[in-house]
Amino acid sequence: MVKDNLGTNMTNTAAIKKVKVISCEHSALAGWYTTAMAAYAFKDTGIAVSHITSDKEPLFSHGSLTLQADVLLALQEIGITESALVNHARAMPFLANKYIGWQRKNHVALAGLAKSGVPLRGVSFVHYLARLRNETNDLTWQAELFSLNTMCASLGTFARPNADPRSILSSLEYGLRVDAKLLCKLLIQVVFELGDVSALQTNSRDCQEQSFDRETITLDCRTSRGPSHKMPLDTLLIETPCPNEDIPRVDKLSNEYECTDDGYIEHQYVNGCRYSRKFIARHFIKDNKRLCEPFSECNEISLSPNSSDFWQHSFNTVYLFETGAHQLLDNGGLGYRAQQLNTLWPLIRGANLSATAANFFNRLSAERYRYWRDLSLLPVFLCDREDTAFWQFKANQIEAEDLEHVIGFYQRTGVFPQLEHYPADIGLIENTLLAFDKYPKASDPLCFSIEIGELELQLTKLKQQIKQAAIQLPQFQ
Repeated sequence: MVKDNLGTNMTNTAAIKKVKVISCEHSALAGWYTTAMAAYAFKDTGIAVSHITSDKEPLFSHGSLTLQADVLLALQEIGITESALVNHARAMPFLANKYIGWQRKNHVALAGLAKSGVPLRGVSFVHYLARLRNETNDLTWQAELFSLNTMCASLGTFARPNADPRSILSSLEYGLRVDAKLLCKLLIQVVFELGDVSALQTNSRDCQEQSFDRETITLDCRTSRGPSHKMPLDTLLIETPCPNEDIPRVDKLSNEYECTDDGYIEHQYVNGCRYSRKFIARHFIKDNKRLCEPFSECNEISLSPNSSDFWQHSFNTVYLFETGAHQLLDNGGLGYRAQQLNTLWPLIRGANLSATAANFFNRLSAERYRYWRDLSLLPVFLCDREDTAFWQFKANQIEAEDLEHVIGFYQRTGVFPQLEHYPADIGLIENTLLAFDKYPKASDPLCFSIEIGELELQLTKLKQQIKQAAIQLPQFQ
């Protein structure tokens, strides 16, 4: 027996025969997602999987989810294809995020998923765009004009990307928005199709006590009840889905983030319905009527400034806490969970749960937690409105030193430090910064090999090509 850094005993010899997943009414989606991934990971082993969930009706903190490439690939691996999501979870594509009123009340900007523009002579496009803006003082040169994603989102057109790098369609990226309840039903269906899985609905002691069975690993997905650091945006309200016939079709391919005096509202569109989440600061609400229908209050949002959302263990229990970061992210934190579980499965299969293995997993999970937390905080962190008491208060409350360093470095140089932390989302992160007018002040010296007049002609031609391509694509129905 060895002792880990938390002082609890762990064995490094017992063979794992069972994996038990526990979830509650607030974490049903995470619980079934974890169970489906476990059933797939252990389908060719002797390890049995079970899921114990609350007997209460599940509560979904997301009426809809925006699933991007990492989650779509993970779902495809367990048998939930894009066509299955379209047919059974009402999935529809989304191309960009639309920010309304974040810099000033009439501010509107689009941030596409894919990187804007194309490299010229081996130099990143943003350096040429920044140089053109800086030398001509013409701020109408906006990154969204050079993104097929944002152009298609504005026009309501859509096509699947083309793998040929010579095609302008190769610059297109998309995600899928799905109904959260229907996705959960698909996960449950997959769980039982994959084999040796049992499920219990209970509020008994089995769901409350830790497992002392050395042959069983318990994955506890229930909402963390421990101490946490509250964000300024500490209350989440879910709007009852409403038909969106009065909403222009061109807005349906982008998620909307509308900045208000005391927080922001997120709108997502899923085949005939608009789902809304409202993030507000409770103590800035003076009129209690604001908490009435059509919004219904859900659980509080909490974000720990430290790495509390990682593998802690008591005997053979792994705590996979749901945190505020999961609630704020488009995909409900499923992308984070997929990365976390991919690291966990080899440890369970190897049955060598030593203190060294635990510490390694802790470190990787802590790094991922900071990465996902940064992504969820980015728009709130970038908002520089000073016209309300709430947004003035916000500036003093968010702890994001890593994020501040990354943004500052990018604005000075046009280069992202710590690029390895953001490999899959670099396009969306850069486009979000540009949507908030965080253009680089310096450019790659190699971009000066093109004369400014010639550069303006090339970028004008590129802008026209992108817009023309977007116009010629079919309208999304």
